[in-house]
Amino acid sequence: MFEVRPISNEEIDKALELLSCESFSGSGKLAAKVASFRERTLRERYDLALQLAVLDDNHIIYTCFFETCPERAVFILSDLPKIDNPQIYDHQAHIIHSLFQWAVDQGNNFVQIILDPDDHPRQKICSQIGFRQLTDLIYLHRSGDTQPVNFAPPDNISWLLYDKKSYSLFKRLISQTLEDSLDSPELRNLRKLEDVISSLKAADRFVPSYWRLLKCKDSAKSSTKNRQDEPAGVLLLAPTPQRDAIEIIYLGVVPQMRGKGLGKILLYEAVNCAKQTGVKSVLVSIDCRNNPARKLYEKFGFKALLRRTVLYYCTQWNQAKPAYRARQEIPTHK
Repeated sequence: MFEVRPISNEEIDKALELLSCESFSGSGKLAAKVASFRERTLRERYDLALQLAVLDDNHIIYTCFFETCPERAVFILSDLPKIDNPQIYDHQAHIIHSLFQWAVDQGNNFVQIILDPDDHPRQKICSQIGFRQLTDLIYLHRSGDTQPVNFAPPDNISWLLYDKKSYSLFKRLISQTLEDSLDSPELRNLRKLEDVISSLKAADRFVPSYWRLLKCKDSAKSSTKNRQDEPAGVLLLAPTPQRDAIEIIYLGVVPQMRGKGLGKILLYEAVNCAKQTGVKSVLVSIDCRNNPARKLYEKFGFKALLRRTVLYYCTQWNQAKPAYRARQEIPTHK
């Protein structure tokens, strides 16, 4: 009989090993990965007790880590084995159902599960529970030794760094740049903007000087004298020390200024910031449907690392609680 429950303090390292073993082989690399994960959780104030263990006869067989954000979203990063034997399909469904139910019972109204695109059995299980497929995310990487970008920003721009006084302006620009965005438009009305910004600022990765607002002269003005710096785009970066990198967590241009090369300016600024801080790489994840963004990143030397399928569930849908039932009762989480 399977049991799903929060891990104990004594089980943390074992759980982290299971989370890490899919990407790392060899005891040395695995130990280093576990140590890095522990360091990150301390730095970013993650609660390792939010891991769930799935046990079979009191032995942990796999685990799941919840990362709860200010808008009450929770991301499930799991290392569940792929399903090869149809006879254990029901057990898998019950386990995933229990993980989901546990997240909802904790007060999370928005749940995401990230899976390998080829993991069709678990995608089917999630669909039966009530999840919807959102999109595929493409994770991109640009190494610091990549050939320099052949691009020179124009002279008619300026930058505003984030501080408490500029919060309202950043909030307005982020809202405007989200209009008609090709990145996960399905989520636009599911979360309050304040909660989205709080999520982006969460933990210790938030560095005010890494949040930048692009201003440029309004070329529609009749004379240079009358032109003023108009907010046109926003660039939000976050340090990722465990990978010696900077991550682009958001980049957007206001609708009326799109198609004028401002995306290049924002991306150049991100690459230049990475160079100035001495990190080895720049990271970003994009919606696979956002072809213009992907082409822009590729022009700047970004390469695809991996692809993941994102499924999501929102309690605002008022759907009936999970639909899957099979030969057994769902195991109780403790």
